[in-house]
Amino acid sequence: MFSPPLSLSTRKEEGGYIAYVIILLAAIFAGSSMLTIEYGKTANRIAVEKQLLGSHGHIVGQQIIKQGINSACLNGEFTGDTDDLSQVLFGDLDQINQEDRTYACDELDEGETITREEDSADGPAGTFRRYRVTSSYNALGTGDDDEERGEAKDRSVIVEVREINGEVERPRPQIMFILDYSGSMSANGRADRLKSAVQQFVSNQYDVDYGVILFDSGVRTTIGLGSGANHNQSVLSTVNGNQPGGGTSFNGPLQNAVNALNQTSNQHSYLVLVSDGHPQDGSSAQNFVNSAIRGIDPEICISRVGNQICHTVYTLGVDNANMNMLESLSGNAATAAGDRDEFAFEISAQNTEAAFSAIVDDIMCSFGPLEPQPSVDEEDTISVFLNEAPLTAGVDFEYVRDLNAIKLYDAENGNNACTNALSNGGAVTIRYGKPRVIYE
Repeated sequence: MFSPPLSLSTRKEEGGYIAYVIILLAAIFAGSSMLTIEYGKTANRIAVEKQLLGSHGHIVGQQIIKQGINSACLNGEFTGDTDDLSQVLFGDLDQINQEDRTYACDELDEGETITREEDSADGPAGTFRRYRVTSSYNALGTGDDDEERGEAKDRSVIVEVREINGEVERPRPQIMFILDYSGSMSANGRADRLKSAVQQFVSNQYDVDYGVILFDSGVRTTIGLGSGANHNQSVLSTVNGNQPGGGTSFNGPLQNAVNALNQTSNQHSYLVLVSDGHPQDGSSAQNFVNSAIRGIDPEICISRVGNQICHTVYTLGVDNANMNMLESLSGNAATAAGDRDEFAFEISAQNTEAAFSAIVDDIMCSFGPLEPQPSVDEEDTISVFLNEAPLTAGVDFEYVRDLNAIKLYDAENGNNACTNALSNGGAVTIRYGKPRVIYE
């Protein structure tokens, strides 16, 4: 159908309508843009809030690992460096007021650790201490009361810290002392010093099963593993009743010692060989050690679990001893060739008692195995506490990878960590790795 041309007034009305529509659409688009911007701001605030909460969780975990359980949370509040670091976080964010910083921190599981087995759906295997960090700060709100803040609510994360305490009990080791009574031990009072060292060991009444082998060119006598007053008396009578004489052979005494240690299933098994000599059967002794001691799966020495016994050999060379030979016999199946010197010691006769005692303390102040074993990257994160007081790495303790154990020391500038752990009943706690933060 044919339509006549529009009149001028009709065109004006249509033009006004179109202008109205354009203005309306512009308003809608503007409102939409404002909503988008506001939505973006809201999303940003939520992200900031979550990041703050996660950061606080990591801070709490790191402080517990490095400084102890009272250094992060106490009575529901942040303490010490944790509170200081929290203030720094908020101080770096201009859009957030310091007075809005409200956090609580509570230990879960009534302060006890939890243990997860391998393949657990709840997280990695091991023993953990857990905390809940809760934030009452709400980034969404802009008003002063709950109604204006709208979605305000507490948010929280669970923080897990790997911890070994009760599981790292000081083991009851077994030790066979292999003592050189060859003729050269009569020089420079070496035999008398050795006898004094054994007497000192017995008088200390260590929680240990031990035996003694006296040797020269062959095995003189063997006293098997034992403990208690009667055993101590038998050892002292044998050690003090013998005098030096004869040549030097290592193979027979080492075989007797390993045979005695293999009578039990104790994986904390040690040989301590003390000699001043150059053995006549050095190659035979080396072959035996390579077969019977180093010939087992090294993993047994790391985990202390297996169908063979991991034996660790300490050697003490007096005066002119053949240290190359002694070092070649030292360590265990997990000890790299370049690390055997960590188990071999060279001394003068007058230092026999102190060195003998130091080796025993090295054995007795060993705590492990650590399960799971720390990775190489995690070694730098290992912290050790004695009654929750932090010890100093490289002074009070070190981690020995081929024993998968922590060793405590009585360093001159340290905390007498070994003595306090052995004699004073100090509780040892080990923490390592990175904290795990779980958003609830």
